[in-house]
Amino acid sequence: MTQEKKKNGVGMAGMVLAIIALALCWLPVFNWILWGVGLILSVIGVFKKPRTLAFVGLGISLAGIILIIVLMATVLGALS
Repeated sequence: MTQEKKKNGVGMAGMVLAIIALALCWLPVFNWILWGVGLILSVIGVFKKPRTLAFVGLGISLAGIILIIVLMATVLGALS
């Protein structure tokens, strides 16, 4: 009567990369790479069960891209 808990490793990896990308949003190129890989893994993880971590990673990735764009606009506005 042992039940195996299903895990969504792809969704979890996407969430972790999205969190790391959000924390390192001040690094220009490295952040885009982390964000892109995290977004792709989160989207892939949405199609596997359980979906919770993948949806969280997807939300963090989308919030992260907004933050990246705002930071880039602020820096470019300050430079010009």
